[in-house]
Formats: sequence, C-alpha cells, structure tokens
Amino acid sequence: MLKLVKPVEGPTYREFGLQKLGDLVRGLGLGHELPAATRLFDLLTASWSHRQLTGTPHWASDITDDGTPFELSVAFQGGRPLVRVLAEAQLEPFDVESNWEAGLALNRVIAGLAGVDLERFERIQGLFAPPSGSNARFALWHAGQVEPDGSLSFKVYLNPRIVGNGLSREIVRESLVRLGADYAWDELEPKLTDDSLLPYFSLDLAKSANARLKVYVAHPNATSETIDALVRDESGYRPGLAQGWIEELTGSAGPFDQRPLLTCYAFRSPVDAAEVTVLVPSRAYVGHDAEALARAGELLGHHEARLRSGIEGMAGRPLAMGRGLVTYVSARPVPDGTRVTAYLAPEAHAISTPRRTRFVAAAEVPDPSRSSTSGTTTRAAATA
Repeated sequence: MLKLVKPVEGPTYREFGLQKLGDLVRGLGLGHELPAATRLFDLLTASWSHRQLTGTPHWASDITDDGTPFELSVAFQGGRPLVRVLAEAQLEPFDVESNWEAGLALNRVIAGLAGVDLERFERIQGLFAPPSGSNARFALWHAGQVEPDGSLSFKVYLNPRIVGNGLSREIVRESLVRLGADYAWDELEPKLTDDSLLPYFSLDLAKSANARLKVYVAHPNATSETIDALVRDESGYRPGLAQGWIEELTGSAGPFDQRPLLTCYAFRSPVDAAEVTVLVPSRAYVGHDAEALARAGELLGHHEARLRSGIEGMAGRPLAMGRGLVTYVSARPVPDGTRVTAYLAPEAHAISTPRRTRFVAAAEVPDPSRSSTSGTTTRAAATA
C-alpha cells in the first residue's frame, strides 16, 4: 500500500534528487565522486528536473512504484561500489509518445560525449518506437554510471512490449538479427516458457568491442528452484547458488506471485559466455526496508556496512517505517565472488507502508501515524 505524500511548495526535482544522491554517495564513502554523479544526474534528468515536486507526478513513471521518474542503484564488485542513475526523459503532454521524443532528444545530447555511440541504437530504433495512442508503460529509459576513473558511461532500456506482449518475442528476435547477434536468440529462446515475459531490452551506448546487449526475462509465479534450474549451467553458476540467493533475499522458496523474479542475459560476442544476473524484487516479499537491507547484507559480506551507511543516509526516515526504498537486489557470479546490486527508490511522491510477514510480527511493524518521520512527512520537510 502506498501512503500518498503531499509536499509543501518548495523543492524542485533537481533539489530533491541531488540531496538523495549526495546523501547516498557520501554514505558510501565516495564523496570525491559527487561532482561526476551530479553531472550524470543533471544530464539524465534535464527535461524535468526544473519542475517543482508535487504530490502527484506529471507522468507516473514505471521506474518506481510511486511514479518518481528516477532511481539510484549501487553495484558492489571488488573493492569499490559503483553508483548509477536510471531516469526517464519526459516532455509534455507526458505520454509514451512525447516521452519517447524526449528520450531521443537526450540521445542527441549525450551523443557528443566521449565514448558514447548511438549506432547500434539507431539500427533497432524503429522496432521500439511507440505507435500513436500507445498505452505502454514506457518506451525509452536511460541509465548512467560513474566509472572508477570519474568518466560516465550510458545505456538505454527499450520496451519489447511497446505494442503488447504478443509481439515482444518477435521484436527481440528481430533486434538481435539487426545487431548481428542471432547467436543470442539461439541461446535465449530455449530458456523461455509459455509464461515468460520480456519486459526490457538494453544496449550499452559505447564504442567498445565489449559493449553489451541485454535481454530481461520475467518469470511469473516462479519458485527459487525454478530459477535455479534455469541458470545453474550458465557461466559461473553451480546448482543451488541462485536458489540460495533468492531464499536469502526473500525468506521464501516461492512461488513468487507478487512481482516476478527476473533473469537478465547480457551478451557481448559469439565467443563470450552470456553473463546471467538474477534480480529479486525485494520490496514485494519483505516486511520493511530494514529487513530488505539486512537480507542484502548477507550477500554483501564486508560491503554490508557501506551499503547500510549509504541507504540510511538517503532514506530520510527509519528504514522500518516503509517498504520500497530497496526495490530490487540482484546477484551475478563473477571471478572474484558475487556482484551484488541494490536498486533504490527515492520516494519523491509516496512511501509504501510496511507489511506483516512471517519474519516481521505485528508488534514490529511501526505505526506511521505515531512518527514525525513516517510516510506522511512532506518531501520538502524530508529534504530540509
């Protein structure tokens, strides 16, 4: 359940977003990267960040549950976290078609940046353009990451269901053909069941020979054992690895009948093994964000304290007071262990109330009405 928030007049989306981003970056111990992270945020949100934050979004972005048009995330691999921003460019009249045009305009802005290449996107652009009157949830998102050297990298997310589920597989297959990646469809198609959905198609906007294309698969009502069987033979996996991650993050073996578990297949070339990531929608299966963070911490090891500091910094509220700041946690095997990513919603418009689970007794679920830092707090006050 979302508790709607009615902010007092004051902050713009940029002011709100940069405070959330700054609190996260400083909490992670990456204060020296804040100028680069700020530049990234400003690039991706320029079409709407000047607008005043109100109780209702102009367009209910599918990036977050409350319609906030951006999300922050932190990836942990090796010795240092990587900060990323995902955003949806938007323009009036705030519909799928106008937002698609806003996204194309953003492409033109970042096209001149070092290392950015739109050639692959342009090969498949026509397959994903929304038809007139489209009722799709989105058409084009952009994500960026602050690299270890302070440079920025970018990717796009496209909607294979832009004209409905019925053509999504054909759109993905044709996209791979146009990109010279027929091999990827040959590998992916046998893994799809009748129930599988294809919610996202992603491209790195890079000139590098290692640039990826990624296909996301949603698995409605899957169990941890189902997902484990799908990925156990992929590079870096072993039987039981994914099942353990999922059960650690949710406290359950499923079936997961709220939000579906996702797998992401990233392809670089015919000779490189696909990189397969398991994404768990934590907020659908925990009682509150404190539980979500504790569960993610079990996968992070010594990085847990760093993530905790970052999340607590950006939250602006006790973590047990809401459920949805930690939206997803993903995991993928890498040569030096496990790459874990936490996806974080800024909660600009609403905060999801906690819920009871078998791990969170009724007495442990806070009553937001008794706290000045509950979901009824105005966003302006929370950013003061």
